[in-house]
Amino acid sequence: MAEKFVGAGEANAYSEADAKRGFPMKILEIRLIAYGPFTDRVIDLSPGNPGLHVIYGPNEAGKSSALRALRNLLYGIPERSTDDFLHPYAKMRIGATIQSGTGDVLEFVRRKGRQNTLRSGDDQTVIEESLLNKFLSGVDADLFVTLFGIDHADLVRGGKEIIRGGGSMGQLIFAAGSGASNLREVQEQLKSEADGLFTPAGRKKKINEAILTINNNRKKLRDAQLPGRQWAAHDQALRQALEHKQTVEQDLARKRSVLHRFERIQEALPVIAKRKERINEFRTYATAVRLPEGFRDQRVDLLQKLRVSENDRDQALKSMEIIQKELAELQVSKSLLENSTLIEEIHREFGSQHKAAGDRIKLETRMSVLLGEAGEILRNLRDDLTLEHAEKLRIKKSEAVRIQDLGTRFERIVTRIHTAREAIPNLIHRIEKIDRKLEKLGTPRQIDPLKDAISRAEEYGALEKHYGKEQSEIRSALKTLDMLLGKQTLWTGSVEQLERLPVPSMETIGLFEDQTAESEIKYGSLKEGFEKIENTLADVERQIEELRLQQEVPTEEDLQKAREQRGRGWQLILHALEGKPVSDKEISDYVTEVGFSKTLSEAFENSVHRADEIADRLRREAERVAAKAKLLADQTSHKKERDRLKTEIDVAEKVKDKLVKEWMVVWAPAEIIPRSPKEMRAWAQNHMTLATKAKEIREHQAKMDRLKEEIDVHFKSLNQCLENLLEPLSKDGETLADLIKRSKRVIRSEEELYNKIKQLRKEKTQREQELADAQARVDSSEMDLSQWQQEWTLAVRPLGLDADAVPAQANAVMEDLNSLFGKLKEANILQKRIHGINRDADEFAIKVTGLVDAVAKDLKDLPAGEATLELNSRLTRARAAQSQGQTLKKQLSQEQNRMEKAVGRISEIETRLNSMCEEAGCDRYEDLPEAERRSERRRQIEAELQDLDERLHQLSAGDTIDDFIEQALNVDPDGIDGEIARLTEETDTLNKEKSELDQRIGSERTELGKMDGSARAAELAEEIQFLLGRLENDVEQYARLKIASKILNQAIERYREKSQGPILKHTTDLFKQITRGSFQGIRAEFDDTGQPVLVGVRAGGKEIVSVDGMSDGTADQLYLALRLAGLRDYLERNEPIPFIVDDILIKFDDDRAVAALQALGRLSKQTQVIFFTHHRHLLELARKNVESSFLIEHTLTAS
Repeated sequence: MAEKFVGAGEANAYSEADAKRGFPMKILEIRLIAYGPFTDRVIDLSPGNPGLHVIYGPNEAGKSSALRALRNLLYGIPERSTDDFLHPYAKMRIGATIQSGTGDVLEFVRRKGRQNTLRSGDDQTVIEESLLNKFLSGVDADLFVTLFGIDHADLVRGGKEIIRGGGSMGQLIFAAGSGASNLREVQEQLKSEADGLFTPAGRKKKINEAILTINNNRKKLRDAQLPGRQWAAHDQALRQALEHKQTVEQDLARKRSVLHRFERIQEALPVIAKRKERINEFRTYATAVRLPEGFRDQRVDLLQKLRVSENDRDQALKSMEIIQKELAELQVSKSLLENSTLIEEIHREFGSQHKAAGDRIKLETRMSVLLGEAGEILRNLRDDLTLEHAEKLRIKKSEAVRIQDLGTRFERIVTRIHTAREAIPNLIHRIEKIDRKLEKLGTPRQIDPLKDAISRAEEYGALEKHYGKEQSEIRSALKTLDMLLGKQTLWTGSVEQLERLPVPSMETIGLFEDQTAESEIKYGSLKEGFEKIENTLADVERQIEELRLQQEVPTEEDLQKAREQRGRGWQLILHALEGKPVSDKEISDYVTEVGFSKTLSEAFENSVHRADEIADRLRREAERVAAKAKLLADQTSHKKERDRLKTEIDVAEKVKDKLVKEWMVVWAPAEIIPRSPKEMRAWAQNHMTLATKAKEIREHQAKMDRLKEEIDVHFKSLNQCLENLLEPLSKDGETLADLIKRSKRVIRSEEELYNKIKQLRKEKTQREQELADAQARVDSSEMDLSQWQQEWTLAVRPLGLDADAVPAQANAVMEDLNSLFGKLKEANILQKRIHGINRDADEFAIKVTGLVDAVAKDLKDLPAGEATLELNSRLTRARAAQSQGQTLKKQLSQEQNRMEKAVGRISEIETRLNSMCEEAGCDRYEDLPEAERRSERRRQIEAELQDLDERLHQLSAGDTIDDFIEQALNVDPDGIDGEIARLTEETDTLNKEKSELDQRIGSERTELGKMDGSARAAELAEEIQFLLGRLENDVEQYARLKIASKILNQAIERYREKSQGPILKHTTDLFKQITRGSFQGIRAEFDDTGQPVLVGVRAGGKEIVSVDGMSDGTADQLYLALRLAGLRDYLERNEPIPFIVDDILIKFDDDRAVAALQALGRLSKQTQVIFFTHHRHLLELARKNVESSFLIEHTLTAS
């Protein structure tokens, strides 16, 4: 059953009504049926509208596989996929459910294959790719990868391209809109490939080198000649050398074969001898049993175990004898063990009795001391009483508490009266001092109007400095603009005229630039073709003239005319022979026509010779005849092509002239004589930038003027308030900020005065209240003191004190009474404890006597304490003997088991050793080592024989080993070295002779090559045609590269002109957000060559940073901002497609990562964003900082 990764977040259903309102295409679900490490996994992408889906997968969880699956799903699984490590190619499947912007839903499955890979959700019915393309709005795989996908490598490459490109605005905006992070690389590659084919001043480039070679070959072609008899001599010498070389090569091959056979036999003889030795040795060990691998280790292990087991058996027997002896010597008292509980009980009581005896002495001493101290206290209080009558002095607890409470009240009353009487004079003095201060301070002024004026003016006071700074910047900007206007070519005027100048639109300029470029390319191509055909025609005519100068080459037409002349002569002769009339004029005309003849027969003979000669020449000079015929045909063809090109050039020139006139008309309203459209596009762009700056300066100046008016209004208001308070008015040069500061000082002064008066009045009221309270406390306390005196007289009467006694005297008497009765109480308690100790001692002695009579009558004469200790000691020894006996019996049992196990192991090992002896053919296992040695030697001999046979098989050259050995043994080993030396010498001689023949053959071929003019000429002509064909391909490739570069640059500039406004605005906002305000944004500037470039603007707008001054990380973030801005611009004009992001934030710090995630969250309002990552902290950052309505979380877990 499919396992779903349920997304956490608000699951907003993507309803049909939402889709009809124009929502983007969305992936609702991806089913990883059988792909990579996944089997029947489902990623639910339906929540969100459309939403930012963060798919988190730890390492090895398959995050990268899921990302590849998403791309393969839409455009097919590659033929050489690496995701087949779990599922074979035939089983690989990815499924999905997607929804279009109109609400249509498509469920499909993509399988691995070459055709019909798209199927319906049941994996049965084939679906046409065109159906899926409708959902993708025609976006192909390349566009999807570049525009709708970005990974960390793209981000880094894009950042590097920004720095390498120096911030070229056209390149950056085009890259942002197309998603191409390597645009500059493409441009450089086009230029590099074109320069690799041709450069105007180059010599080693392909086209330059081909042209040079063609020209050289044409010169060689003209110099080629053909001598006759020398050629025949060299040709005969060449054939003889070739025949002789063939004979030498055959003889050489035969001798090499014999030499190789002797060398193989020489190498094999030691091997054969060694093989014979091993076979003889093998006969000695043929009867040895081949023991299995590990036989010796098994024997050694068994013998070792046997020795260990025998040792265990002997040790067990010895231990059993010792244990039995120790058991016999043990003695255990049963009577003591049976009364162990009672013995332990009296032993514990003995400890308590011993302690009690010591305590009794201490208690008696303490009781005596207490009684003495009590008697001393009683004598100090009443010397007429003894301790037996002390109870007469005891008072009730309530009376004692009453006396203590009255003493405390007395102290409080006296203290209160004294404190209040001391405070009254001090308070009267402080009140009089406050009255004098109030009289001196006077009355504060009304400052509320001034406060209101300051609160209204403060905002403009802060802006006053800004106003001055802005005015300075405006003046600087106007100065810069005037300087730039001064540098402006083709037009002069003021800043005001600059904005009103009727400059054609960039679209119009672009249209003219395209038309002009097209016209120039066409005109240049025609001119180049015309010049090429002119050169070719001149070359053809030159070759025709060369043929004519060498000797007039007859043609088929010449042969036909000669034969017709011969036929007319034959007709005249035939008529004469047949007796038909022939006029003298016909004969005379024919003789004159033939020439060099006097009679008809002579003229006919000459005509026959001429016709035969022309026919012979046509046969002998067939190549020259054919060449001339071809040259004449080419001449006619090239003339026609030249005339056609001339006509087309005239038409192209008219088109160019028309474009120039129309171009002049377009610029006429601006009274500018324009240059080329390309130059004017740059000029117009510069003008647009200057006009924009002029407009910005004008609007800025208007804003500053309004600010100045507001500042003046608040300046007047503050002056009026100060005048009302009788304060000095503003001085010359005093700013609004200065006036606000002075006004605030006035307010602070008045507020301080008011607060002082208020504080003094509050303090006076407080002191007057304190004076009244002090007087009241004095009166109240005196009444309390009188009431206390009456109560005190009654309370101290039981203590024997009069009314004048102070509380301290009463407290001292009560303390002595408490001490007296406390000591008497403690002495009484000690007396009771002493009596209890004596009683327990008597009971313990009786118990010990009874126990001794029962178990140890020999102790009856000892005191109870000593008898108790001896009984306990004897019980301990009896228990130890009993425990030792049990331990020895257990050890005896263990040793018995140990001996039995050892005997069993010995029997088992001896059985296995006997089995090994049977296997090795031995009577005793002491003989096994020798059997092992013989077995191992037999195995070594067999291995050596196998290696020797393998070596002989390699040397036998296909013969069997026995046949080869027979052949080798038939060779005399003493004479083989001589045979090898002789054959080596003969092969060296033949090699030398073959080398000399090769040199002779090369020399003859060189001479023939020099003399064979016709063959060399044909070779040169063929090489020239080959080079021309290759040159044509290279020229076409060069033209394609230059045109492609031109078109790409034009496309970049057009896209920049069309899209730079919205893309730069979006990029500025995004760059500011992603850099967390470190940059305020970006803007367009001009470099040293006048080309527009992008620069970063620091916070506050005071500092600009060129892209090559940015860090790598900041350049990456600028590229990300450009990509997101370009994507947003695309989505506003096209059907949205999901945007796939693969861990692009791994090098961002947390703040900038949060800003980037928030930017992706905002983008997810326009289209579905799927963000893959294996960094958990990025998921946590998204969870804390991206709105929950956008964020949907998914987790991939390892299978």
